[in-house]
Amino acid sequence: VTYRMVQQLLALLKTAAQLPTCLRMVGFLRRLRIMSEPRLRRVFLHCRGEYMRNQIAAAQLAAPNAQAQLVRLCDDARSMLFEIITQYRAVFGAPGAADAALSASDSVSGLFDPSKSTASQAINEAATVGAAKKLKSSSHGYAGVLSDWTQRWVAEIVRRLERGVFELSDGASLRAVLMQSMYCAHSLGRVGADFRARLVPLFCVAVVRLFHRGLDVAVHRFQLALADYRWNPLSSATSAAAGPLTPMADSGAKGRAELESPPSALLKFAPLAILLNGVLSALNELRMCCPVVAISALRDELETQLFGAIHALGDARNLARAVAAREQDVNARTDASAQKLTAKQATSGGAAGAAPFDEEHFRIFVGMMRTAFL
Repeated sequence: VTYRMVQQLLALLKTAAQLPTCLRMVGFLRRLRIMSEPRLRRVFLHCRGEYMRNQIAAAQLAAPNAQAQLVRLCDDARSMLFEIITQYRAVFGAPGAADAALSASDSVSGLFDPSKSTASQAINEAATVGAAKKLKSSSHGYAGVLSDWTQRWVAEIVRRLERGVFELSDGASLRAVLMQSMYCAHSLGRVGADFRARLVPLFCVAVVRLFHRGLDVAVHRFQLALADYRWNPLSSATSAAAGPLTPMADSGAKGRAELESPPSALLKFAPLAILLNGVLSALNELRMCCPVVAISALRDELETQLFGAIHALGDARNLARAVAAREQDVNARTDASAQKLTAKQATSGGAAGAAPFDEEHFRIFVGMMRTAFL
């Protein structure tokens, strides 16, 4: 019968029990005298934690996407953790209650005068001081129960956020989760569970990962555009409009002037526009959720991706040059009819890859990329 009663009391603690219900359930368990005080506190937190876990799991199943799941997780964790910690402190006493009781008893004992007191007053005074000292010693022994339980739940929340943020595919969703989780951590600071410092590195990694994903898409589209690009020679008018090239290592007034007025020849280089649009799209995703501490990592990521684009352009240049040289060699060994056909194709514009490689485009593009982005 006692075992069945204990199971029923614990089952009630695993439901949406309010503070009066929790007080009654713990009072009944204490009267049964089947648990020590440390075990009773741990069992109480375990039962309330099971209730919190079930509620969060049900909310996660009802959420339509990853962003909604993480936002709901932060909301439920904030409200339930605050409620359970408040219930625990109301049922078992706040950590500082024992020290306050002991200081109050010391102040009362300081006013006690044995010559002016009766025997009953002396007995009551001794009992008060003894009870306060006993409360302080027991509280010091149980102080870590609530702290350990809270730390485990905070670690669980951080792990769930860490798994969930990598499923977010845009900056708006990442910003919403960042703001909600920061509010959750700040709100729990009222009960001593502020974990904002643990969220900063987590979201820095998520921001860099999101930026890396956007740049990967931009560079991939740039490579596809290079594969379909037809390298044509610059006309005399376009070369004159481009003007003299600035050296790669040049800086100062000339570098700034070139950055403000890029050569008009770049307007005909379609892969550059594709790459630039991709980089700007990746930067726009971070406009509302970029932490300051992640700027260095983002700059390194941008530099790495742009150098990858430069290497891809160099590979395309070498491939186009090899194809042009091979076709020229084949054309030189053909008969007169093949030479007439080649001349006719050159007059009409030629096929893709048959025209000489545009070296001028490559030099201008590399210079502009290094000046503008790096």
